Amino acid sequence: MSHRAHPLAGSFHPSGTSAAGPVSASGWRVTTRNKALAVVVAELLGGLPERRWTTDADAFEVDTQSASVRIVIDGPGAVSAGMTTSDQHRAPQPETKIAFRLAEDYGLGAFSLKSASWDLAESVSDLRQSLASIGGEVLGELLLERVEFTARGGVSLSYCRPVVKVIGPWLEQLEQEAA
Repeated sequence: MSHRAHPLAGSFHPSGTSAAGPVSASGWRVTTRNKALAVVVAELLGGLPERRWTTDADAFEVDTQSASVRIVIDGPGAVSAGMTTSDQHRAPQPETKIAFRLAEDYGLGAFSLKSASWDLAESVSDLRQSLASIGGEVLGELLLERVEFTARGGVSLSYCRPVVKVIGPWLEQLEQEAA
């Protein structure tokens, strides 16, 4: 998979939206510019494809029922991390990008995850090392992991953070499935 050679099929997002703003979701939200692709994603991961009322190019979305998705990552070059600010009055925050394909339907094309999660940003070095040690395309799992904590004043809060787990060589997985 060359994540640079193909236009993105869609993007994964760890949260949904509502009239009140972002909300923590129990499944991945996938956006795409292609209605037919949104239908396939809904069939694979659950959910309904819907038209988004947005000026973004990704005019369709699927709020999936899957908190776990098997993905194929093309080595450490498919993962990048840095810091960004949205304006001069906000503190910098991490921006982690991961390019991948869906293991269940590799031919759909390249997808991306762009996240401001500090936890994901802190795991990038280990993730890159794991990918490099395997070499080539790697089977992984993209998860939404629920985190619960008690804030000051005793208020219980929770959110879902993106996590990437490395499983092993993609080619080896294909050979096992074919056997």
